[in-house]
Amino acid sequence: MTEPSLVIATGVLYMLPGLDVTSAFRTMRATKDIPVALINANTRDDVIAGGLPTRYR
Repeated sequence: MTEPSLVIATGVLYMLPGLDVTSAFRTMRATKDIPVALINANTRDDVIAGGLPTRYR
């Protein structure tokens, strides 16, 4: 089985925020090194920043 070279996910999934998806990938040894891109259509900076951990604002 091959592993993906990149994961692209929406910033908001049904009942699971995109940052939680990213965190899950980072905690699993098999997927921790695969880059994850979160796509979000929201253009308001305050909404986007509000969804990020403080260290990324």
